[in-house]
Amino acid sequence: MAAWGYEGAYPYEDGAVVCTEEHARAPRHWLVNPRTMSLRGQITYPFPVSGGPRPAGAGLWWTLGERGTRIHLWSLAEEH
Repeated sequence: MAAWGYEGAYPYEDGAVVCTEEHARAPRHWLVNPRTMSLRGQITYPFPVSGGPRPAGAGLWWTLGERGTRIHLWSLAEEH
């Protein structure tokens, strides 16, 4: 059974980026509407990341690279 992680980002007024299986080999990140707690979709990355998403300002969040030695900055490619 998947469980919500403790880390997350709130880059949009109506969208939070949260994760399940935070300590898994391949964590899954989701866009969630925080008002209704409804899932808006899974976020996919062009390469592996590790851990949960972390806040980086309006419209942005960051993740660690797969080995934990790089920081990657993200935003949604299209309107959420």
